[in-house]
Amino acid sequence: MNLYQLTETYAQLLQLDLEEQDMVTALDSIQGTVAEKAEGILMVMKTLEAEQDAYTKEIARLNDLKSKSEKKVDSMKEYLSYNLQQMDIKKLDTALFKLSFRKSEVVVITDHYRIPKEFMKEKITETPDKTALKKAIKEATKNGFGIDGCCLETKQNLQIK
Repeated sequence: MNLYQLTETYAQLLQLDLEEQDMVTALDSIQGTVAEKAEGILMVMKTLEAEQDAYTKEIARLNDLKSKSEKKVDSMKEYLSYNLQQMDIKKLDTALFKLSFRKSEVVVITDHYRIPKEFMKEKITETPDKTALKKAIKEATKNGFGIDGCCLETKQNLQIK
């Protein structure tokens, strides 16, 4: 019997008109089974959490390898570019590749704080301040009001230790 079925059985038992001792016996047997099912679910959850941790560590390791590879590519490209420019080679054709230089312009920031404001991009991301909203909703509710676009909801959060 799965946990859902046990929950249904529990609800049905509570609706029956049983003697106290019979009810206690029936509920005790279900609660033992519920505990076993809950323990099994918790064990699977712990395994999945361990897998998530392993995935996170592997992602970090792979990102580190990727970053190192990108730095090597950049370094090799700079090395090749520098040496070709030193030899005044503007174009080079090999069996597999064709190399050439093209002009580009790039802005170099020497002092970030001296750049006029009109040239600065604004980074604005709005997110609701839930702590302030919770306090305001509680205060508004005391006075018989509410706050548009939000409300307080009471939840039962499962704690696992």
